[in-house]
Amino acid sequence: GEASGRGSGGMSGADDGLLGRRSFFRRAWHFAFVRAKYALQYLFFSLVPLGQGLNGERRDFSITVSLTSFPPRLATLHLCVRSLLRQSMKPDRIVLYLGKDCEGVPLPRRLLALREHGLTIRTGCDDLRPHKKYMYAMRDYPEDCIITVDDDLLYDRDMIRGLWAAHLTHPDALVASRVHLMRQEGGRILPYRDWLQETGNVRGPSHALLSTDGAGSLFPPRCLPPEALDGDLAKKLCLNADDIWLKFMLLRAGTKVLWAGRRAGMPDEIRIRAEKKQALMDGNLTNDGNDGYIRAMEAYFKMNLADYC
Repeated sequence: GEASGRGSGGMSGADDGLLGRRSFFRRAWHFAFVRAKYALQYLFFSLVPLGQGLNGERRDFSITVSLTSFPPRLATLHLCVRSLLRQSMKPDRIVLYLGKDCEGVPLPRRLLALREHGLTIRTGCDDLRPHKKYMYAMRDYPEDCIITVDDDLLYDRDMIRGLWAAHLTHPDALVASRVHLMRQEGGRILPYRDWLQETGNVRGPSHALLSTDGAGSLFPPRCLPPEALDGDLAKKLCLNADDIWLKFMLLRAGTKVLWAGRRAGMPDEIRIRAEKKQALMDGNLTNDGNDGYIRAMEAYFKMNLADYC
């Protein structure tokens, strides 16, 4: 019976054990590789000396990199900022906007030291959650190209250069390092989880693309309507989903989204303790929160997102 089982595709207990051990070693190897990679990145971004991180040349445009953060991520935030200060194409400013949740929280010395290399820190912002990432910079620097980034990522050295190269091909479009392709069926938008995630199939500007702005997105001046900077309305309709809010604002302005391709590279995640991550996407995607925000936006602005797919 054992012989016939093997001949017909059966598997012995010894074979099961061998496969189990191989699977264990693969997982162990992957875990060790990820930890070693993070340790090397941590040492590199912590110890390698920085020069001046901002542009010092005269040019006919200005680039502002804008980000926000909150207390659980402040301890590792210097790593993200260092990756921005090391860009091959220098921005004109890097501005960190901190909300009132950071009041009374001592900022790490390693973060404060980066002000000498070009980081600007603005405190006391209203509690706009992820909307602080873009809203204040667009108010403060309306004529700049604004590049939004997240606080828990390490950015490729050519991120800004890649976004800028794509921007030059279509100057009126928002350029994003990471995009999702919206999908509809029967004239209604499909659930967010059924969209094509992180797609690279659409090479030109399109209304059907949604930019996930944390991986690096370049907003040209005046690509959004005035109501995009209405913080009270954003909190009322789309508090934790800045990507959804901005998608509707882009549509209202007639601005398309362009995938940057592989020019800008994809950032690496900064590994922090799981209980401290508190990632917005967990609630937005896992609990279908984005779908609720989409319905609220459609109802308020009397728009059907499926019409743009």
